[in-house]
Amino acid sequence: MSRPRGQMRALTVPVALLTALILAIVPAHSFAQQTDAVESPVVRSDEEAVAEQVELPEEFDPGFWPTAAAVFPGVLFHGSGLWLAGADDAAYEVARVQAIGLVTTTLSLVGVYATGASEDTIGLFAYPGLVGVSAFVMPWFADIYGSSVGGRTASARQALAPIEARAGYMYVHDPVFDYDHFTYAEAEVRLEPVRLVPKAWISLDNDNQQLRFEGIGRLFGPRAGERATRPDGSFLDLEGAVTYHSFEEGFKSLVVESSLAGRYDLRRLSPVLQGSFYELSLGLGGQFFGYDAPDAELGEDLSALLLMETAFGVYFGPSADRYGEAKVYYDHRHDGFVRGLGLASQVDGVMGHVGAEGFFYLGDNWGAFADFKAGSTYTAMGGLTFRYGGN
Repeated sequence: MSRPRGQMRALTVPVALLTALILAIVPAHSFAQQTDAVESPVVRSDEEAVAEQVELPEEFDPGFWPTAAAVFPGVLFHGSGLWLAGADDAAYEVARVQAIGLVTTTLSLVGVYATGASEDTIGLFAYPGLVGVSAFVMPWFADIYGSSVGGRTASARQALAPIEARAGYMYVHDPVFDYDHFTYAEAEVRLEPVRLVPKAWISLDNDNQQLRFEGIGRLFGPRAGERATRPDGSFLDLEGAVTYHSFEEGFKSLVVESSLAGRYDLRRLSPVLQGSFYELSLGLGGQFFGYDAPDAELGEDLSALLLMETAFGVYFGPSADRYGEAKVYYDHRHDGFVRGLGLASQVDGVMGHVGAEGFFYLGDNWGAFADFKAGSTYTAMGGLTFRYGGN
């Protein structure tokens, strides 16, 4: 189950290279926009700010037939639906991203094959391969979105609350472990540019607990206490986290991880994709195991974790008091309550898991959230969310 400790060092190489590349290509004007947001408060409503910036092609006409074309043949040729809807530029951009993803994935697979999937070099090809698959698949969702409801005036919220909290219930279906019901609690405190996020999952029918603490630094993007000059939710975060999980079955694990996570508002790609976004997170972690046995303390066993999550999402709003987001995603991690997709006989498949989550605020303070994950096991979670300040 564990990899050599040297493998951890090998995996840090592609992470460092990708981090440097992303930081190098971040547009300088993104930081300028953030500075403008502090110096020039906006007096327009969110709806007015969005409406001013959505300039759709005159011939753009989304509907049933463009949506059908986005589903098929769009599943193979991304952009088919947008092209039929009259958004030629958007169709080209979506197809271009798909082509980049296809080339990147192919080169990664060639590298894995040429090196015999060696553990010493797998990290050099795994990350580009996962990013390539993401770039190949996610434009399909953008094609369907733009062909069906493209041009919506929804956008990211322009003001973030300094404090947000969630509490709810989670059901876990896992044939291996004897637990089903959990309570969940989370708090997010924004001390910009740093955010502190403690989380807890406590079993109601088993001696099982998972505690997680995240520290997140925002490199650029919306921040609490600032009102953006434009409705753009794009951001880049540097994240670190520690997760402790105790099992009634007589063992426990500790995960230490770091990742670079970003969101890209697709309105930057084309006006017809206003109201949608793309997310990507890449990271590296180490999972330490301990057992309830003599000379088997935490850290006796170590496994390297290749972390990657990608998502396509939409905004609901942009009213400040009624606002929400929803997204579908793929998460490559295997260390949580949901294990990887695989054959029915597999406890944990090679792939990660898929999911869908969302939240919606019904007023200034209170809202609801839901999250569903599915792999070789699945979880369903829902509850209330609360925010203080920020409006």
